Amino acid sequence: MKRIATCLAILLLAGCTATQQAKPSAVTYSGFLNDYSQLAPTNDPNKVLLRYVDASAPWKSYTKVRLEPVTFWAGADSNVPIETQHMLVDYAYSKMKASMEANGFALTDTAGPGVVVVRVAITDATPATPGLRSISVVVPQAVLVGAVVRQGTGNVAFAGSVQTEGDLIDGVTGKRVAAWVDKRTGGTSIANAGGMKWGDAQTIIDTWAKWSGERLAQLKAGTFN
Repeated sequence: MKRIATCLAILLLAGCTATQQAKPSAVTYSGFLNDYSQLAPTNDPNKVLLRYVDASAPWKSYTKVRLEPVTFWAGADSNVPIETQHMLVDYAYSKMKASMEANGFALTDTAGPGVVVVRVAITDATPATPGLRSISVVVPQAVLVGAVVRQGTGNVAFAGSVQTEGDLIDGVTGKRVAAWVDKRTGGTSIANAGGMKWGDAQTIIDTWAKWSGERLAQLKAGTFN
């Protein structure tokens, strides 16, 4: 009974989330960002892992976004097929564009006054194992195993993962006003059951895209925490 109670406690602590923040030790810088020294941990699983914000930037003036094409920025040893790389970056761009527009920002092709340039790269991705992924979410014993794996490594058993890096650039000065690095895996939510091979990756991108528009709106309103 004690062993069962311990396992249930782990499961409750794990929660049922759509995505799960990876451990800091799992993050490898790709070189997409020119400078990583400004980044600091957020210490919040519901935010990006590392970020930088220049509170002195003219946030209230930004009404337009120049969203540069999302790129796949990974090493030569990446196991992600080219066609999948294209699918993921196209998916990320469309979702981020929709999020920016939903939060009141007009999209533009040029930099200039009132414009913030958004640069984003997917720097790594791993697929889920569809059959086992479903079992790990649906079958209680497998969920417990997944929770234990996650507590130790930051990864849910059989889940896919994605890492991203990005920054925001003032459209006039070219100065960086914000930057981030984050890595997430698929979570234990029942909604993740039965997902396709890259379903976790798309769910993670959905999360980032939602945050991107909302966070830019918050910064425009003067919320920097």
